[in-house]
Amino acid sequence: MKLAIMALALGMTSASYGGNISSISINLQPASGAPGSTVIFSGTVTNNTGVEQFLNDANAPAFGVGFTYDLLDYFFVEAPLSLLGLQTSPTFQMFSVTIPGNAGSGPYTGSFSIAGGPGVSDQTLLGSTTASLTVTPEPATVALMFAGLAGMAFARRKQSVRS
Repeated sequence: MKLAIMALALGMTSASYGGNISSISINLQPASGAPGSTVIFSGTVTNNTGVEQFLNDANAPAFGVGFTYDLLDYFFVEAPLSLLGLQTSPTFQMFSVTIPGNAGSGPYTGSFSIAGGPGVSDQTLLGSTTASLTVTPEPATVALMFAGLAGMAFARRKQSVRS
């Protein structure tokens, strides 16, 4: 009887934690940058299980054509090798994104995921989250736009004074 209970408990443990997509929670901070710049995404990872989870791989989000990513210098260097049960990592840099010079202003989203598991070479999807990136115009572009608007307002005012 005791052996049957132990076998059942071990079976429940591997079923509960092995392939569960919510094994970890990823708290990824949104980022913003101008076209042509590189932004770094940081965040934390929480192990929602009672079993140690190894963080063996990650996939960068696909924001669109022309965006380039770097996981090698960030996630694979800064992420903890594993998290004990119910442990939250310190904040670390997960990946960088270089925004193409011709990217339009506005929000972009993509899915960031981490794979691993209770084994040092497991590649099960542990969790994913939405990465949010806002592309903003460069300050020089904004200044030029306001200068143009001010010039148009001044010219219009000058015309109305003449009439």
